[in-house]
Amino acid sequence: MKTILLILWPFFLSSLALCESKKDAFDKQLEQPLPIIEKDYALKEEVTIEEHLVEDAQLRLRTMDYDTGILGRPYDVSNDIWKASIAYHVNSSLVELMILNGFELTVSRKTSNFWFEGFIQTLSAQFKAVAENPTPTGDSDSEGANPRADDDQETFLYGGIGMGYRFNLLTELFDSLKFFEHATVFMTYGMINDSLRELKYSGIGYRADYAMAYRWTKHFHIGTKMSYNILPSKRERLYDTESASGRSLTFSWVSFSAELGIYF
Repeated sequence: MKTILLILWPFFLSSLALCESKKDAFDKQLEQPLPIIEKDYALKEEVTIEEHLVEDAQLRLRTMDYDTGILGRPYDVSNDIWKASIAYHVNSSLVELMILNGFELTVSRKTSNFWFEGFIQTLSAQFKAVAENPTPTGDSDSEGANPRADDDQETFLYGGIGMGYRFNLLTELFDSLKFFEHATVFMTYGMINDSLRELKYSGIGYRADYAMAYRWTKHFHIGTKMSYNILPSKRERLYDTESASGRSLTFSWVSFSAELGIYF
């Protein structure tokens, strides 16, 4: 029996020493501080030069389940496909903001690196915010012979389709990939009701947008937008021989807007 105990004693001592070393290692792990989990953040990946030119490839978003504290799967914004946005427009002059105002709905679909976009807008504006009186002609029915007052109201139903591109230029100044810029050019069509002559005008024009936005979450962004619009228009002839120039008005204006975008 003593012989068996002498044989087993070294194994017992070595097992005891191994258990003690594992206990010490576990105690050291418990002393380490717990990692801090952010609720919502952007991850910047190492990218090639070609990928850097496409802003979408750089931004991934992650959210946290507030009940469990578990982080969700990263979402790459290059997977965005559909977007709808609503905007409220005001005049570009800070001292006369409300002489032009209106609402807009835009729906966009991503194709490759570009966005195919369409919008519809209602707009109400004082005449001085969107046009100038034409030069008078000898025709008493011409637009120049019937000048508008600065505060005469013009009402627009306005829409268009175009192509947009998302990028980072000025937003490189911000230390966050959630800031981005978006530029769009539209071909437009507008119908205008004139309060002075109570006539309807219509025409084809174009619009250029520049937006700066913050990608708030996976599904939302908030931002501001500047829009330049030009819309040559004509009304119906009052008589058969009336000239095109005599019944034409060109509308042009710049507006600023606040925008909320929804991705789905």
